[in-house]
Amino acid sequence: MADAVKRAKKRPRDEAAAAAAAEVPEDERTAYVEGMPYESTEDELRAFFAGEGADGAAAEGAEDGGVESIRMPRYQDTGRCMGYAHVVFRTKDDLERGLGRDGAYLGSRFLAVSRAKARRPDAGAKLPSRARPSNCSTLFVRNLPYSADEDAIRLAFMRFGKVASIRLPRWGNTNNSKGIAYVQFLKGESASAAVAAATTEPMVMEGRALGLDYDTGAPKASFKGADGRAWAKTEGKDLRKKGVLAPASRAGAKKSGWESVDAAAAAGGAGRDGAADEARAPRRKRRSRKGGDE
Repeated sequence: MADAVKRAKKRPRDEAAAAAAAEVPEDERTAYVEGMPYESTEDELRAFFAGEGADGAAAEGAEDGGVESIRMPRYQDTGRCMGYAHVVFRTKDDLERGLGRDGAYLGSRFLAVSRAKARRPDAGAKLPSRARPSNCSTLFVRNLPYSADEDAIRLAFMRFGKVASIRLPRWGNTNNSKGIAYVQFLKGESASAAVAAATTEPMVMEGRALGLDYDTGAPKASFKGADGRAWAKTEGKDLRKKGVLAPASRAGAKKSGWESVDAAAAAGGAGRDGAADEARAPRRKRRSRKGGDE
């Protein structure tokens, strides 16, 4: 019964805090914390802010220190904390109490707690300053949410044209995304359309503004798909059959600039310097001086 009474008394206060928080921008209720042990967790950080402030006063009426949410970046290869975090508080008063924890210890390290700088809405939205190369139909995408998979990325870019392939690099030991991807369209004009649209309004996924750039490099032979299989022997093989990628056996394909059917279409059926037709044509046997085939 006593617990029920406490919850009933707390509910109006929580509702009032939520209403007050809705009127205050998140950036004005956020603290930046650095110096954290690499083994730190979100729960430990919440407990840290629920402790006493530098003036010895505990966070009154906030069992969790008034913390609303925590953004704690982690290394994708190990999953360990990067040593800093952004902590969003429910109210400005909670933030002020949190700032009082500056210099307090978490484990064996003391933390620096300060007001966070306002986030730029276009942070990370870097765009290419060059024109699209004539043989390019692939975009290099950075600042992706780590939770975004191939399907989510395809859905975001398919409005610009037919997406031929998506390569999403992952860490080998955790299979977690590295936050970057290669999006290849069937036509180069689609890549240009994506860049043009992002120039007017940044592409955003889960609150993160994406950076785009043209990519003319060939896929690495060691690249693996989400299933762990060699991309060149699965999806890459299918793309070569469709003529989207140059045959893997032609070592000079990359050097000649033959990489997509868009390059062939731009040159009237041939890639740069006729490389597409040459790549498709069977190799002629050379005659030796003695009349035999080499």
